[in-house]
Amino acid sequence: MHYRVLRAFLRWYEDEAESERTAWRNPIKKVKAPKVSKEPLDPVEFDVVDKMMGTCVRGTFAGDRDAAILLVLLDTGIRANELLAVNLDEASQARGEVFIRKGKGAKSRTVYLGKKARKSLRRYLRHRRDGCRSLWVTHPRYGSDALSLSRC
Repeated sequence: MHYRVLRAFLRWYEDEAESERTAWRNPIKKVKAPKVSKEPLDPVEFDVVDKMMGTCVRGTFAGDRDAAILLVLLDTGIRANELLAVNLDEASQARGEVFIRKGKGAKSRTVYLGKKARKSLRRYLRHRRDGCRSLWVTHPRYGSDALSLSRC
């Protein structure tokens, strides 16, 4: 059984079942959490990236959007939920900067795009004719809704 599951159960048991009894003590309070090694992920192989980019049909809304998303993710290393939360006014095409409002730990930061990602982002934004403030949207045929949980 995993430490976190056991800890959650024992805390619940302490609060719910043993709230009246004073003799029982939660044993997990004396146990330190085990150290978990954090090994870095293997990088994505170039041929895999090339195949993903090959699926993006250039000159189309979805193809240019998807290519821009892939290149932005590759250049910046941001998480998918951070990418989807970016608004239009938080991405500077000229400077190649993208402001991340709330990253991991609710920390804000700025990430930078390379030349190909900036070019791909500009190509995608030429398709945009909607009033949605989100950077990444669905095809205009489907209402140009944000690709994240937030709406326009």
